[in-house]
Amino acid sequence: MNDTHLRASLEQKPITEGTLEDLHELLQAACNLELWTLPLYLTALASIREDRSSVPLPAPLRDKLQGRQHDSTVTRLVLSVALQEMYHLQLAGNLTRIFGQVPRLDWPRYDGGIPYIHPQPSGLTVKLGKVTDPDVVAVMVAVETPDDYASGNLAPEAPDVPAYGTIDTLNGQPAYPSIGALYSVIVQLADRFRGAMNAGAPQLANGLFSLWYDHTGLINPSSFDDAANIIVDQGEGAIGSQFAPVNASDALPDQRALKDPFFAENHWSHLERFERVQSNAARNVLTWPTNAASDASPQQVLSVLFSALLQGMREGWAGGKPDLRPMFLLRAALAQVYRSGQIPHFASVDGSVGFEDAVEALAPAQGACWSEHVQWFFALTDIAAMKANAVREPDLGDHASVRQHQDAVLQTVQGEQMPPGELNRWLMAQVASFRSWDGS
Repeated sequence: MNDTHLRASLEQKPITEGTLEDLHELLQAACNLELWTLPLYLTALASIREDRSSVPLPAPLRDKLQGRQHDSTVTRLVLSVALQEMYHLQLAGNLTRIFGQVPRLDWPRYDGGIPYIHPQPSGLTVKLGKVTDPDVVAVMVAVETPDDYASGNLAPEAPDVPAYGTIDTLNGQPAYPSIGALYSVIVQLADRFRGAMNAGAPQLANGLFSLWYDHTGLINPSSFDDAANIIVDQGEGAIGSQFAPVNASDALPDQRALKDPFFAENHWSHLERFERVQSNAARNVLTWPTNAASDASPQQVLSVLFSALLQGMREGWAGGKPDLRPMFLLRAALAQVYRSGQIPHFASVDGSVGFEDAVEALAPAQGACWSEHVQWFFALTDIAAMKANAVREPDLGDHASVRQHQDAVLQTVQGEQMPPGELNRWLMAQVASFRSWDGS
């Protein structure tokens, strides 16, 4: 990633001497690193109160879109990355699960450096904060910056990119110059230990991601390398062309299909999107004002929901029926913290607020500038598309039933004037009733 610090303090050994236990630790590190990005990106996203930014799309892409979209915004750029990071966490968790491990999902901390990345730029200040804070965006850029290594099966997209050559640790923890280097080692070790793969291990799969991207998110021995490459390609752009490159004959999705609403933004890597955020966030983006408020209750509501979500994912990957309802309440919880005059800091749970109390404390957030796509994704689409604990490949052919249910949800939300506080309870009931949508 950077050469600002020497790597002489690392302990290194050849990949040929790597063990299955080394692979397990690297996979856990990948899960933790993907998880670590989410509070960082979502906190920056939630800080936006009004967004009048305009980020021009490349002319070839505008031509392909035939007038449907001419530019992007800071909100759309950050949101599109956050959604793909959720996909990457799903992929990393499933990569881990196929090798017999349940992702630990360690609680992320933002009081030091970027975990597992070494070296890091000198002067980097790691913290949660607003999208208009240059220090915050600098961390977002640093996380997604590639070095000279890519992951997995490098041909044909990047035949000249070398694989990373050693297993590196610093103070007992994996340490690599980029996310791509980390996944490069994971793929090489996975190739050595393919006999340990268990394709029948419980996995989590979001049906939406299956429709948006070529890869369903469910891992088997033949798709392991592809999944790792997707993570690096979408993030750092290190492998080569993004999904559906502008000059591809099929680059424009069928508008009648359930396709990626951030098709345009996703032609840029995460790094390229954050570089554009860096250039545009200080102009025409209004964030929530913050002060010295010290009310711990909104922070604990957020932390309780986040903790419950992590536990639900652990239970799903362990083979249980996960409770993923907290996923649909994080938006309101983040907005509530900002409305209290504070920046969300994802503090550890102190026991002062229970889960049901956290739900009751949330009212639908008013005034937070979340685009229609945020509401659409978090509150509506995922209800119809979530397929948790999917051991088998989901049926991706029955798109009509997904669309029909989405239409019904939209009509219910748009056709009923729900009193304050009722929307969250209604959504949770919808999610609870939909947990067995795939017939299991």
